Amino acid sequence: MTADENIYVDTCYEEDIYVGYRYFTTFRKKAAYPFGYGLSYTEFCIRQENIRFDGEVLELDVYVKNVGEKAGKEVVQVYVGKPESELEQPEKELVFFEKTKELLPGEEQKISVHVPVKVLTSYSEEKAAYILSKGYYRIYVGNSIEAAECGGFDEEETRIIKQVTNLLCCDCKFTRLSKTNPDDTWPTGAHSGVVKNKLTFLPYEKRKHYPAKFDMEKPKEKVTFDAVRKNPSRAAEFVAQMSPEELARISVCASAGWGNGRYW
Repeated sequence: MTADENIYVDTCYEEDIYVGYRYFTTFRKKAAYPFGYGLSYTEFCIRQENIRFDGEVLELDVYVKNVGEKAGKEVVQVYVGKPESELEQPEKELVFFEKTKELLPGEEQKISVHVPVKVLTSYSEEKAAYILSKGYYRIYVGNSIEAAECGGFDEEETRIIKQVTNLLCCDCKFTRLSKTNPDDTWPTGAHSGVVKNKLTFLPYEKRKHYPAKFDMEKPKEKVTFDAVRKNPSRAAEFVAQMSPEELARISVCASAGWGNGRYW
């Protein structure tokens, strides 16, 4: 929906995990400009060494050398191809990227890659958990989605990395695109469309009123959201340091189900 309309449109993402480069790569579609594509006035050689995974962090060393005749910068990109012992997976997923400094002709830079295990997980709706599936994980290093495979590691058993709870579950069943049977699972848009008699700019139920009382003093030192995540009891301190404008921003349109969305 746009700001100058009064209709509400529901979108059901039947393509599931196959969005953007995950679709083009997995379904072998030729893109004019592959994901990560970029032009340069020089050329680079990218090589990797020492791929290692200790169960918690994937690490490798990437060396980027300017083999051209002009100075320039390059973007190192690391992709992972996950096993399908538990869930269907796209061909590749981006897990790390970093730009080099400006390299002179003949100059080389080492980039140390650190990918935490949570980035390697996939979400299982059935288990309501982020899992690391058993099987072989392929590693690709390059400067675009067309990065070449350079190694990998094995996981002997499926591990639950983080147990959570399913929220905002879909209230209808629909077919999701699958690479194993694309003809019969191709998105049809059957569950998407205009929702009749629903005006997003109006509250859908009577507004709740809460007492405007807050006794917490502003903290002397800045409290980050990361600190609140580690210790939820600090939420009041975090809120106390916010301005009225910031508080309004996270509350606007909350009664319409938007939460801390953008201004309209």
